[in-house]
Amino acid sequence: MDGDALFSIGEVARRTGFTVKTIRFYSDRGIVSPAERSPAGYRLYSFDAIARLGLVRTLRDLGLDLATVRKVMDRERSLPDVAAAHADALAVRIRTLGMRRAVLMAVAERGSTPEETALMHKLTQLSEDGRRRLIGDFLDAVFGGLGDVPGLAGAMRSMTPDLPGDPDPEQIKAWVELAELSQDPAFRAAVRRPAEDLAAQYTHTGARTPHRDLAATVRDLAGPALAGGVGPESKGADPVVAALTAHGADALGRADDLGLRRHLLTWLEELHDARRERYFELLAIVNGWPAPESLAPVLAWSVQALRVRLSRTPDGHAGADHRSGRGAVVLRAEATPSAPSLVLRPWCVRDLAALVEAYQEPAMRRWAGSAMETDADAAGWVRAQQQGWAAGTRFAFAVLAKDPGSSAGHLVGNVVLKEVASGKPSAEVGYWTTAHARGRGVASRALEALTRWAFDTFGNDGLERLELLHQVDNPASCRVAEKCRYAFDRVLPAAPPAFPLDGHLHTRHKDR
Repeated sequence: MDGDALFSIGEVARRTGFTVKTIRFYSDRGIVSPAERSPAGYRLYSFDAIARLGLVRTLRDLGLDLATVRKVMDRERSLPDVAAAHADALAVRIRTLGMRRAVLMAVAERGSTPEETALMHKLTQLSEDGRRRLIGDFLDAVFGGLGDVPGLAGAMRSMTPDLPGDPDPEQIKAWVELAELSQDPAFRAAVRRPAEDLAAQYTHTGARTPHRDLAATVRDLAGPALAGGVGPESKGADPVVAALTAHGADALGRADDLGLRRHLLTWLEELHDARRERYFELLAIVNGWPAPESLAPVLAWSVQALRVRLSRTPDGHAGADHRSGRGAVVLRAEATPSAPSLVLRPWCVRDLAALVEAYQEPAMRRWAGSAMETDADAAGWVRAQQQGWAAGTRFAFAVLAKDPGSSAGHLVGNVVLKEVASGKPSAEVGYWTTAHARGRGVASRALEALTRWAFDTFGNDGLERLELLHQVDNPASCRVAEKCRYAFDRVLPAAPPAFPLDGHLHTRHKDR
C-alpha cells in the first residue's frame, strides 16, 4: 500500500519543495523524524513525515518561530491558541509597518529635511499613552489657564484626535502630519488667540451663554453674498460687514467703532489660517468624521470686505495705530503706461501660496538667504511680519499688481520699513520683487510709496533719514535707489556669513 511506502530524502525534497539540507535540519531537531534507515544508513521517510513537513511550511510562512512550530507539532500547544497569539503579534507589526510607511510617504511627498524626518519617525513610535500626552500638551497650550468658560470644553473636544486601534494608512499618515503641526509654537499661538477671544467674550457677557462661533456667523452672513457674486469691495457687501461688526461688538461687549473693526479684522485673519483649516481636515481623517466644510472662501471674502472699508477712513491710513499693528494700512502707486497700479498692504495668511511660489526662484533664495518650501514656512514668515507690526518696529507690505478688469491683484514683491524706534533719527528700508515683475518699475514705485508713508507717519516722531543697503553684486538696486532719490553714501565692508560681499549704503533724508 502507498500509505506504507518509504521515501528517500531526495524524494521527500522533490515532493515538498524543501531542500535536502532543510529536511536534514528539521530531522536533527526532531520536528520531522525518519521512519527508519536503509541498510546503507540513509534516512527513509513515510507519508506522515511529508504531511508534517507541509504543516511546517505553512506555519513558517505565517511567521511562527521554530520553537513554536515544534511545540505545535508535538501538541504541547494547540494550533488555535498559537494562531490567535500570532495574529495579535502580526496586528502590532502591521501597525508599526503602517506608521513607518506613513513616514516614508510623507518624506517622499514633502521633501523633508533629516530633522523633520527624525521628528516624524519619533511621532510614529509613540505608545497610545504617549499620543495622549502629546495631544494633551497641545490642548493645554491652546486652552490652559482660560478658566471655566462655557464653550471651551466643547471646543477642546472638537479638536481632540483619537487614532483608532486599527487605523488605515490614510489615518496613520494624517496622524503624523497632525501631530507634527500640533508641536509648532506659531500654530499653537494662532489657535489660542480665538480661545482667548471666547474667554474674553464670556467675561463681558457674564453668565449668559456665549454667542455663536464667529466662523459660523461668517459662513451664514458672507456665504450667500459670495454665492450671489457680491464683490467684497462693492456696496452690496456693506450690510454684510455691518452685520459682522455688530456681531463682534455684541459678542465682546464693545462699541462698534474703528477699534472694534480693527480687532475683528485681526480675528478674521487668524481664523483664515491655512494651518488651522488643515488641522481640522486631518482631524476628520484621523477620527473617521465627514470632511469638514471649507470656510476659506467666505473668510477670505470677509477679510477683504472689512479691510477695504477700513482703508476708506478719513485719514487715508485706515485710522491705523501703526505701533500696535491693529490697523489695516493700505498704500497705492498709480499705474504707468506700461505697468498696472500697485497696492501695498500688510502680509496675511492669504499670501502663503504666492510667497512659497516666489521663493522657488534661485535668485530669491540667494538674496533672502533662506528657503521657504512649504505653507508652514510661509506662515512662520508672515507671522513674524505681523509681530513686527504689533511691536511697532517693522512694517512689511505685500506688493500686489492690480489685475486688469478685476479688483484683485497678484503678488509682485515686498517692501519693508524696519528698525523703527521712537526718537531714533534713522530707519532701514528693503524690498524684493518676484521674477516675473522685474524690469517693470515695481520696485521703484513701491519703494517710493513706502518712503513717503514712512516720513509722513514717523517724521514727527524723530525719523529724519532712511537707509537702503544692498550687496555690490546687485547693480539693479543702485538703479532703484537712484530713481527714488536715495543718494549713494559709501561702501560697506563685507560681513560674512550674512553679507559675504561688500555692500552699498544709499540714504534719503526727510526733506529731499
